[in-house]
Amino acid sequence: MLKMKKFIGTLMAIMIIVVPSSQIFANEQVMDSEAMRKAPIVFSTDEERASISGNFGTAYIGYMSSAKMLNWRLTPNELIGSFAGTILVTTTSGIPVKTYYVSGGGMSPTGQVSVSSLKKGTYRATFGGNGVTVLGKKFNILPGLSETFTKY
Repeated sequence: MLKMKKFIGTLMAIMIIVVPSSQIFANEQVMDSEAMRKAPIVFSTDEERASISGNFGTAYIGYMSSAKMLNWRLTPNELIGSFAGTILVTTTSGIPVKTYYVSGGGMSPTGQVSVSSLKKGTYRATFGGNGVTVLGKKFNILPGLSETFTKY
């Protein structure tokens, strides 16, 4: 009887931990209060034009100097099935330095990438990507979402 209670208690603890985290599979991190850049996310089509009218949500990118991290977040108006994006770090003159690949899904995919390996200097991080909602609607982040930051 005691073994059964321990087993059920362990099973309940696992369910409490696993079930809430299954709704979103991006790296959830607390955001620093430093400034974040915003850009609209719009639905896209396979036609020649890149997007259709109608705001889908907001994409953010920001730099946390205290942690030497770039934060990204999507705040969509619909549940995201999957998202794949990149954060391209360049010098301020546009020379590519490093590309970080990010992905996620759920109601507010969020993540961080460490830039601690970069040399001291001023850089520009550009965030872009595309995905699909759980209802099959395609979306993309409009070009030009970037954050200039200085790594000390």
